[in-house]
Amino acid sequence: MDGWGYRGALWFLAAATAVAFALVALLVPETPRHSFDSGFDWIGGLVLGGGLTAVVYAVGQEQSWGWSDTRTLGWLGAGIVALIAFVFVERSSAHPILDLKVLRRRPVALALTAGGLAQTVAFTMPGLAILLALHPAVPGVSAGLGWTAHDNAVVSVSWSVVMFGTGLLVSRYLRRFDARRIWCAGLAVMAVGYTLVGFYHGNELELILTSCVANIGAGVVVAGAPALVVGVVSRDEQGLGSSMLNMLISLFDAIVTAGAYAVLAADSTVVDGTAFYLDTGYSWIFWLGALVTLVALLLSVFIPPLHDPAEEDAADGTPLA
Repeated sequence: MDGWGYRGALWFLAAATAVAFALVALLVPETPRHSFDSGFDWIGGLVLGGGLTAVVYAVGQEQSWGWSDTRTLGWLGAGIVALIAFVFVERSSAHPILDLKVLRRRPVALALTAGGLAQTVAFTMPGLAILLALHPAVPGVSAGLGWTAHDNAVVSVSWSVVMFGTGLLVSRYLRRFDARRIWCAGLAVMAVGYTLVGFYHGNELELILTSCVANIGAGVVVAGAPALVVGVVSRDEQGLGSSMLNMLISLFDAIVTAGAYAVLAADSTVVDGTAFYLDTGYSWIFWLGALVTLVALLLSVFIPPLHDPAEEDAADGTPLA
């Protein structure tokens, strides 16, 4: 990014995706199929995507237009109408991307919502922290740290490694112990971590220490969310549950990101059409992450005991390996 701009970063991501595609195609075995009835809800996907795009666009333009502007209200209204229509589309779809019948079961709804909210925080907050790192430090105008993209990448390696290592370690113990307790402990640590990031993010050392605390919890969250979902659905619903979790992560990501930018915009300075953010805004986006994590923790308390898919397979005679 420092040498070739944002296009260089996008080309790098395209190349990394191509490599990942090749590795999956060559090395990952095919998942056993329990149902051969397949399909995709194209209409539902378009309606949901269009509705979310309209809402996020309206929130993003709020600083320029204002909440009472007819354009803001028009985009918000169109987005809300599309999201309401999405509910009816899913009810009639043969292959819904968000199965409302499954979501009506309390354990599934709790696990998917808590898992989606928590993973949204784990994935979104580090991305928002890039704004803090790369924006310049101009007293009274911008409270960024003024790092280069390379400096940010070097510093962020610390908490990225912590997140990866924690997730790898925790995944080995999810079936030996109560996954709900491990999950809730991870949520508590992540909430504390992002609360600390909100208070202490003024230099490299502060950001490294507080972000590492947050990413210990994030590692638990990323490792534990799939186990949480698998533990509340049947064997035949595992693929559906996993896809619904990822869809909810995308949904919550759009909402949390739009909310975070609205928080930043409330404490910003616009210079020649470019918004620069002050420290209060940065603090509140991290505290927003902590708050969303606490909501996920509260929901998780009510998740009933999880079942072990291996025991279900053994009960009906399905080979375990």
